[in-house]
Amino acid sequence: MTFKQRPGEKRDYRQSLKGDDTVAGATWGALPPGLTFGTVVNSGKSSTVRISGGVSGTIYTLLPHLTGATGQEYEPCEDVFLKIV
Repeated sequence: MTFKQRPGEKRDYRQSLKGDDTVAGATWGALPPGLTFGTVVNSGKSSTVRISGGVSGTIYTLLPHLTGATGQEYEPCEDVFLKIV
């Protein structure tokens, strides 16, 4: 899945869990480096972060890493991309 965003915009992105687990903690990153990540908010089965910055024409791979209340750790099975236009 690819999202598009302009360099001056600030937008929220969410990663959700399936099944019975809930999000206890999460970290977000991107490759290549260059995006700015705001405060991570975890609520129930999802983790949300506000992303800004980046370089026009660059496609970033978003890398959420969620830890469930059960202690299990999750990363998305499908790559999520952010293109700065």
